[in-house]
Amino acid sequence: MTPSAERTSTFATRLTAIAPAAIAVIELSGPSAETWMQQCWRPASDLPRSIGAIRYGSWIGISNGDSTKHHVVHASEAVVICWTNPTTVEIHCHGGKQAAERILNDLQHQGAEVRSAHDRLLQQVRDPLIAAALIDLEKATTEICTAILLDQARGALSRAFQSIRQAIKAGDTREAILMILELLSRAHYGLHLIHPWQLSIIGPPNAGKSSLLNAILGYDRAIVDMVAGTTRDALCEQIALLGWPFLLVDTAGLRDTNDLIEHEGVNRAFKSIDSADVILLLIEPKQGWTSWHRQVFNMHPMKCIAVHTKTDLELAKPAIPENLPEVRTSGLQRTGLDHLYQTILTKLIGLPPQPNQAVPFRSEHVEQLRSWLDEIDGSGRP
Repeated sequence: MTPSAERTSTFATRLTAIAPAAIAVIELSGPSAETWMQQCWRPASDLPRSIGAIRYGSWIGISNGDSTKHHVVHASEAVVICWTNPTTVEIHCHGGKQAAERILNDLQHQGAEVRSAHDRLLQQVRDPLIAAALIDLEKATTEICTAILLDQARGALSRAFQSIRQAIKAGDTREAILMILELLSRAHYGLHLIHPWQLSIIGPPNAGKSSLLNAILGYDRAIVDMVAGTTRDALCEQIALLGWPFLLVDTAGLRDTNDLIEHEGVNRAFKSIDSADVILLLIEPKQGWTSWHRQVFNMHPMKCIAVHTKTDLELAKPAIPENLPEVRTSGLQRTGLDHLYQTILTKLIGLPPQPNQAVPFRSEHVEQLRSWLDEIDGSGRP
């Protein structure tokens, strides 16, 4: 949309999420805002309009029904409004779906262009990196991820990209490469600020998978039973570990079986292995390191963490391959969990991000950085 079109159009935008809430907020902005508010809203008092003042009243919902100019009048609904500038008003209504949709429909019938909050941001925030960070901020579920995205919304990544462009333009390819590689080194966690890592719990039957799942969650989500094969399907829960989002997956025990349902559970366990970012390879002291452990480890050696379970039994610790990170836990006594969490984050993140650091947080940011590297290569990388 051209700037001139933006000045002549009047937009209606739902600023709050679509999910039901106590209150929904709709912004009406443009040259026709005052006229349409006079038609659709009745104040509870005769106070003059004032920027920033809270006004109470009723939405009477008058809209043009058709070309014959027949007016349809709906039952009124209590709303609160606030003019934020001479041509922009916020309309606060009940947070249910119907109330907000009714107001948006009425405004659309008046001639307003209904747009999403996403489009509003893209039109009002000219820097696409800052706009993307503001959009993703709404989806962040942990304090750490919110803080990182807030730094990007304040321009951290935008300034870093600008420095890279300036270095390339000036022919300082060495400095540009160093800045690009530094940003790429943070992308592995930047891409998971709103998309959780998958953490899969893998092992033979009765290795303690469900007990560990329940211990991590802090409540009994999975059935724990001495009968092998109790868990038939993958159980998934979204959690936060030390401030980072994870999808925790408890899978069926890995073993040969003639049971068709359990066999399907084993197949799903292997699918979970392929899609996992970290595999918690559970080793029960009596069973030890089995051919199933070896098979999983050979498939994805860099994803695996050996988790020794049932350490409360005080049996000998089974031997495992060298250089495989290992943690000792007891699902029953819920011990070793802090060490487990730290081991997981060390494998995934390494050094934690510092405040105000630039972090690429979308795949297109990584693609742009790699494109710059290719551009420098093509021009004679030192």
